[in-house]
Amino acid sequence: MSQTQTIMDGMSVQGVPISDVLTIVNLKKAWQFFTESKEILDLNFEKKVNAIVAMEDALIPGELRSGQGGVDLGNGENFKPPKVNEKAEIEFLNQLLNSNCSAADQALTLMYHNMRNQCFGTGIRELQC
Repeated sequence: MSQTQTIMDGMSVQGVPISDVLTIVNLKKAWQFFTESKEILDLNFEKKVNAIVAMEDALIPGELRSGQGGVDLGNGENFKPPKVNEKAEIEFLNQLLNSNCSAADQALTLMYHNMRNQCFGTGIRELQC
């Protein structure tokens, strides 16, 4: 009975918020999609992966950020990434994939680029700006 009440109160049985449980499930689904897919890595593939990962977190999962992103650095300063340009993102990805860098370096570079530039928006910060 207490487990049922915990779930009804919006928590998982282990005391983890349902939103966290959904995030983990979505990450697992995205990993399965990524590892089982035969599609080539391009911006459309990235959008599909993001649509799975951000299903519960973004206003429009799988779409590039259209508003102004930003991060509060905590000292009264804010970091604002440049606006996302789809053509520039396609060019960046093509140059990266055609480089002589190792697959691991390409993966880390792409991950860092996407995170720093906040290529995919959550919608939360975009609404506030």
